[in-house]
Amino acid sequence: MAVETGFSCTVSGMREPGVKIQDLWYATKDGKADLGRPTARKGRGKRYRLNIVDPQGNCNSEHYATKKEAENRQKELSHKLFTGTYASREAGRVTFGDVAEQWYTSKEVRLKGKTLEGYRSMLDTHILPKWKNTAVGDIDWQSIQKWVAC
Repeated sequence: MAVETGFSCTVSGMREPGVKIQDLWYATKDGKADLGRPTARKGRGKRYRLNIVDPQGNCNSEHYATKKEAENRQKELSHKLFTGTYASREAGRVTFGDVAEQWYTSKEVRLKGKTLEGYRSMLDTHILPKWKNTAVGDIDWQSIQKWVAC
């Protein structure tokens, strides 16, 4: 079982969703950096780590050089977690084709055959030829508008 020091994210345990800042250059005491106890990492690399726990309990981290950058990102991600709009960077690497197939499979349970046939036809003839191998994170509004206009 892997445990990350400082802000622990265990593989088997679930954590509360949230975003915390960790100072990597100084040891912590009572949740604050103890400036009298520098770590071996002091002066090397980015100083602040943002530890992110998503709603599924998965842990991610991002690194920032300044506390202000880390705090700004913390506010942004905390808002996204609170409103339910957070998506990890790994989620953006999934291909559109994979997401489309998951979506289609979820529709098979509730929809009638004729509707499903129409969806399958639209996916296979119009949508998937263009977007199947594209990462979801690479799809933006302008790309879609350009595709629709053709």
